[in-house]
Amino acid sequence: MELDFLLLCVDLIQEQLMELDLLLLCVDLIQEQLMELDLLLLCVDLIQEQLMELDCVLPLQSLLKTSSAEWRESAVTLLSALTSHTPNKAVLLSEGLLEEVGQLLLHPTCSSVIITHSCRIITDLSSCSEGQQAVMEARCLSGLLGALLSPSLTDDTLMHLTSCLQNLMTQHPLKSELSVMITSEQVSRLVKLSGQSQNPQLSYNSAAVISRLEMTGETVQLLKPHYVTMLEYLSVFLKNKDLKFQQLGIVTIANLKTDGDFSSRLSGGEVEDQLRTVHDQTEETRRLLQTIQPLSPSPVHPLLPRHKH
Repeated sequence: MELDFLLLCVDLIQEQLMELDLLLLCVDLIQEQLMELDLLLLCVDLIQEQLMELDCVLPLQSLLKTSSAEWRESAVTLLSALTSHTPNKAVLLSEGLLEEVGQLLLHPTCSSVIITHSCRIITDLSSCSEGQQAVMEARCLSGLLGALLSPSLTDDTLMHLTSCLQNLMTQHPLKSELSVMITSEQVSRLVKLSGQSQNPQLSYNSAAVISRLEMTGETVQLLKPHYVTMLEYLSVFLKNKDLKFQQLGIVTIANLKTDGDFSSRLSGGEVEDQLRTVHDQTEETRRLLQTIQPLSPSPVHPLLPRHKH
């Protein structure tokens, strides 16, 4: 019996060794793939550098004006890749790329591919004050808002579009400009997208754009016809377990309460009850946290220095 037990132990050890060998093989394969990825990324950087050295920007921009949709799409795709590379941004701005993108978005046959890559270009190049000024001067904002009304956009394209608009609304000069430029039709489109339930992130992006509009008298008049629909999607947001939806709902309500008509619709309704529920849950969480005070300090990685204040 002892011999049988010993043989069984040997078999188990051999199985574990085989599993270990397989694990080590997987580690080796992963390391090889990572090395290949690093090499690929290096090649991409080198290709981009060579393209910029060949002064490819102006020829590509000229292709944006051609009558061939395929050429326009190919050119804007490559230019989008170039703008994602930080060292290229100053050159692309100085070459007037945003002016061409603004005109491209206003083209009557603007496709989903062009809208998607134009959004990426605008997002990348608007990260500095010079880029923000160029976006305003190049009619990019008109093009983006106009694209909202395109009838055949896929959800993926709408995601890029609303994400781009949401990002621009976090930058003060662009936020003010968009708040002035937006039309009733574009507001209606954003409200409709905010209320759809098939794509939660698209709903979030669209509602975030609305929440950041400056609440001027003109903006209030654009939003007023949609208060009932907006209260419906705000109710859904406040019930969502994801905190970012709850927070967006609260911010939107805070902005809209500056209008007495909205406040009267809010008073005594379901959304107000949900706000109380969220408040009570927050207070309960705070009370429970106090029972485990003091909290341990956040761990600091031993290799990373502490931040100096």
